[in-house]
Amino acid sequence: MNTFSYPLADGARWVPHTAKNLLQKEIERRNKEGSELLHALVKDGVKAFLDKIDENIVRDANHMYQEFFPKKSLPVEILNKIRKEVKIRLESGLQGNILPKISYTSVGFKAPIDTKDISAWGTAYSLVYALARYPVDIAASGKFFERNFKEVEISDVFKAMNVLNDPRLISPQHLPDWKYAKQNMLPIFSELEEADKSTEDKCRILLRLIKTGDWKEFSNSVTSNNK
Repeated sequence: MNTFSYPLADGARWVPHTAKNLLQKEIERRNKEGSELLHALVKDGVKAFLDKIDENIVRDANHMYQEFFPKKSLPVEILNKIRKEVKIRLESGLQGNILPKISYTSVGFKAPIDTKDISAWGTAYSLVYALARYPVDIAASGKFFERNFKEVEISDVFKAMNVLNDPRLISPQHLPDWKYAKQNMLPIFSELEEADKSTEDKCRILLRLIKTGDWKEFSNSVTSNNK
């Protein structure tokens, strides 16, 4: 999900329209693979499988319960509810519903108007920060990023997620070395978050990076007046 979306706030992410089809392909692929693995595990039937793991279900449930209520065990009726829920999820998984479903909601931004107690740049900053950092996160993950995909091409992912024509996402060849990205570039983003700059100024610095791809300029902008 993180690969095909950008964060807006806690629990809310923005999926670019250009990335929806790619996301759906990967969801379908992973549901199919997950269902096939599940069928192999439950080859003797759902009831036989649940009977086999029942001891583990009870032990794990009581272990979590006892973290809050030491030396106590869950009532039988609660354990039965857990067993029922496990059965429902297992049967759903066997039908190909491994991953949770996604709910789409249209989002929009109003022209920013700051007040004494509210900054209108908060949500915009979360999005612009993610857009600017996305190519660096890809680079820092190295070969692991490419291993995420089987149904889609990396070049298609770059194109779909490049909503602001970032020159760094034109081609994988434009990305830095993974070690340099991880050790030298990601810390600069953390420094920006802690910088004594207004949220609006931070947005402008990030937008400049997205527009030019000039890392040296970005790094200097972040560290200036912040030492």
